[in-house]
Amino acid sequence: MRNDDVAIIGVSALLPGAHGLDAVHDLLAEARDVVGQPDPDRLRETGFPDGPGYLPMGYLDRIDRFDHRFFGVPPAEAAWMDPHQRLILQLAHEALENACYAPQALRGSRTAVVTTSAQNSDPSLRTRQPSFCTRPSTDACSMSRFGSPRSAASRG
Repeated sequence: MRNDDVAIIGVSALLPGAHGLDAVHDLLAEARDVVGQPDPDRLRETGFPDGPGYLPMGYLDRIDRFDHRFFGVPPAEAAWMDPHQRLILQLAHEALENACYAPQALRGSRTAVVTTSAQNSDPSLRTRQPSFCTRPSTDACSMSRFGSPRSAASRG
């Protein structure tokens, strides 16, 4: 391999109505339309009233489920993380598993986890300073201002 070669060895996916590559394949093969109203349970759990009137979109299921212990994120930091950042950690870890690598085995290696995501849709996370931010380099403090996700490989 040359120094500028890149090998994509693992992938993961999460779309409305499909978590995982097989589910994405099924969604596409069946040409399912997953655009609609948010789930009533989601509305209740987030304090919003039930009923029509919400913008029809492709809503992700259960974005509130995040195992902060698994990723070594303190509970207070996890609470301040943008949902996009929690999802990217989970998807990056799934991509490593898809490539048949354990993140712990990559520690110290020349490995990168390259990700991309849409712009942070919660502008308040870029301006608030969490009370646990004692130094500018605290991950969630940086993320709350700049929206840069952690790498799942760094959790290994």
